[in-house]
Amino acid sequence: MDLKEGDIIYILFMVLNKVEYLDDILNKLTELGITGGTIIDSTGMAESILCDEKIPTVGGLRALFEYCREGNKTIFTVIENKEKLEQAQEVIKGEICDFRDPGVGVSFAIPIQNTVGIPPKTKEVTDK
Repeated sequence: MDLKEGDIIYILFMVLNKVEYLDDILNKLTELGITGGTIIDSTGMAESILCDEKIPTVGGLRALFEYCREGNKTIFTVIENKEKLEQAQEVIKGEICDFRDPGVGVSFAIPIQNTVGIPPKTKEVTDK
């Protein structure tokens, strides 16, 4: 990325509940030229409350929660322009998986500016 002061870029957040899609999503993002990001092991608040046997819940509330997962992955990555953001969002709208399906994940993007520490893009990743 060749950023100048005042440039608007995007940060894309994805909370992936179906972690079996992680490698495919990362591979596709890399193919799109999105090669940097951070992946964090995470747990949803409802899951934490309802699946922890040590935390008391009201009545049969725990029984309403279908299953307790091992957790999820939160991915965030800075994206240089709206076109690339839209391409990345297509990956999670049916190309690899569909975040619109219940339980797959959630995603959102936020425009950001005045960043510090994001280096200019120096080379493209190729399949060599």
